[in-house]
Amino acid sequence: MAIRTDPRFGYKYGWASGDDGWGDDMNTNLELLMWLQQQRVLDTDLTAPPGSPSVGDVYIPSPTATGAWVGWEGRLAIWWQNPTDSVEEWKSFTLDADMEGVVMWLADENEWIVWTGTAWEKKSEWDKKISRISIIDRNLTAPPGSPTIGDAYIPASVATGAWAGQEDDIAVWWQEPGVAAAWKFETPSTGLRAFIEDEVVLTVWDGTIWRTGNAVT
Repeated sequence: MAIRTDPRFGYKYGWASGDDGWGDDMNTNLELLMWLQQQRVLDTDLTAPPGSPSVGDVYIPSPTATGAWVGWEGRLAIWWQNPTDSVEEWKSFTLDADMEGVVMWLADENEWIVWTGTAWEKKSEWDKKISRISIIDRNLTAPPGSPTIGDAYIPASVATGAWAGQEDDIAVWWQEPGVAAAWKFETPSTGLRAFIEDEVVLTVWDGTIWRTGNAVT
């Protein structure tokens, strides 16, 4: 049987009983399992490798990474021991869009982080943004020119610019540590309530549309 590759994580499989030549690929499989299943990252705020790492330590280098981590921003940086010569060294693992949804425990901040397919996001940050939603405006089709961190909108039809394709989602102007501010989008869950500041009304997402009740005084 031809060797196959898992489309999400790149695991190799499909060897027939007695096949030779599977050692390197199987070592890679086991490394992936070790790094992804342990689900523990020590820190995401360092730009340079720590001085005395232990085998198995995992970090996510912050911009702009230096030393052995140059170019590794957003990757998993693992201090590991090469099984061939027992040399300890840094090794990186890159997550791509197909790996969206990988969850890691961020040890130094005691919270979960999630790979969105392009970046790592802290669960607590989204919890803060959607637990008590106050929407500035829901009638704009384009992002405002000078938003403030934390400003939230519901893009109207037909949205343009950075909001294109995000109609009825919650658009928040947000900034992660060490990263330029940008628009983040959250798809509302059924039953989610939002206060529309410029209209002074409450609205509820019914799973299809935002339904607005009586004016709030």
